[in-house]
Amino acid sequence: MLPKTDHFSAQLSRDVRFRSEKLMKVNAMKNIKSESLDIRLVTVCTVFNPVIAELIKNTLLDHEIECEINGELQAGFTGTLGIDVVVRETDAKEAREIVQIHHPQ
Repeated sequence: MLPKTDHFSAQLSRDVRFRSEKLMKVNAMKNIKSESLDIRLVTVCTVFNPVIAELIKNTLLDHEIECEINGELQAGFTGTLGIDVVVRETDAKEAREIVQIHHPQ
């Protein structure tokens, strides 16, 4: 059995090696140039009702347009702060047309 100090040193060495390998993997992932990492999101519409925002989101998803809602968690400010429905920049034109047809404001 190793003395406590040698055991500690061996464990520390393994931890340092593991962390440096993990860091190298993370840095390698950051260096990957991918179209998916260069996605620009744009706001298609802004509403003040979280239910309407969800309806718009579901409509866009039904038309196979990925989207997200920003600002739906407003706590006591519901109805006073805008809720943005955002899509990829490449889908923005089609998404706006769909929103105008299905959810005119």
